[in-house]
Amino acid sequence: MAGKMPSSKRFRPEDAQVLLSVMQILFSDPIVKAERWWRTGPKKDMSLEEFETRFPRGSEGYENFINLVCFWETVGSLTRKGLLKEDLAFDTFLDNLPWIKAERIFKEMSEPDKRPLEAVNFEWVALRAKQWIQKKEKLRLRSKS
Repeated sequence: MAGKMPSSKRFRPEDAQVLLSVMQILFSDPIVKAERWWRTGPKKDMSLEEFETRFPRGSEGYENFINLVCFWETVGSLTRKGLLKEDLAFDTFLDNLPWIKAERIFKEMSEPDKRPLEAVNFEWVALRAKQWIQKKEKLRLRSKS
């Protein structure tokens, strides 16, 4: 029993396959382009109105935004439903989600009469990733002392 992993840490080959499929999409041209744009395009705490003015529907910036959001919304949905294992995903690539720059835009979108369910999985996975990072950091610091 000593070498046995706790049940929450057991992974199956299918879990690795899901992760690798997501990684393949993450490194695809449209997502790489969108990530690059996201780092230099929108600024942190940009309002929805400011975003829509600067990146109107049909613009290259808006298309990059949609690609990025669709990717992270899908990752959030897969993770939330247990189809993408949190420990595998967070340990591999979910340590720097772009949610912090998108948060205000989506909060304003979810206000009354707009789109209340927009990016809920993106927001959920960003919160889970933040919690995971904090937990790992505490464990790391504890192991140093």
